[in-house]
Amino acid sequence: MPDNADLETEAQDGPSPEAQKAIAQRFVDRARRYGERGNHRAAIEAYRNALQLTPTSVELFFELGNAYSSVGEHPNATVMYEAAVEQLSEWPEAHYNLGNSLLQTEQIERAAETYEKAIELREDFAEAHDNLGCAYNKLGRYADAMACHERALELRPDSAPTYDNLGYAHYKLDDLDKAEAAHRRSMELDDSDGNAHYNLGLVHVKRGDVGGALECFRNAFAKNEDLREFAAQDDDAAALRGNAEFDALVAAGQ
Repeated sequence: MPDNADLETEAQDGPSPEAQKAIAQRFVDRARRYGERGNHRAAIEAYRNALQLTPTSVELFFELGNAYSSVGEHPNATVMYEAAVEQLSEWPEAHYNLGNSLLQTEQIERAAETYEKAIELREDFAEAHDNLGCAYNKLGRYADAMACHERALELRPDSAPTYDNLGYAHYKLDDLDKAEAAHRRSMELDDSDGNAHYNLGLVHVKRGDVGGALECFRNAFAKNEDLREFAAQDDDAAALRGNAEFDALVAAGQ
């Protein structure tokens, strides 16, 4: 596939408004193909070129936000999603994606407000309920978080991440039996990423079951090495720091 230079040359030749729109659409088509192939940087460049030709396109703001999110450029994604919702305030998916980028940049209260708006616009938006619960967890609103995750499960009953999130809310409310049940249900549905093992480990830590906690952390780290670094800084796991076996498990990834 050629790079974007050919279309950039066409765009610089002073085309008519109709031709500008046609060139912009070709940039968009090319950006989507780049994205499908995992070349998100090239997709960003193509979307930006399209946006120069059609600078008020709400769909372009949204798609460029998605491309920025794909490479972890959440501040840039936030700018794009904000532009999208400014132009089309009744678009629940744009509010949801904006909430996600705000959550990634630790703008938790704004993220919660944005998810709430997405739900106001589309009440059956399971992912928005679930992520609103995650925002509430970060704000210490654990009962509200639990209600959000429960509503998400009513809408999407086989979601492993939502059961894991629900378990964490129960854990923070010291309902450890319900927390364990939710984490185990998450593992039954999808045992691939290690998060439910990790969070079940926290349940065992709070119970004082060191052996059970270590087994869960061992399983979690085997599935997701990044959780070792997280555990080293996680206040919920602080009670195990100084335990030789736990410290060795964490250090193994360093």
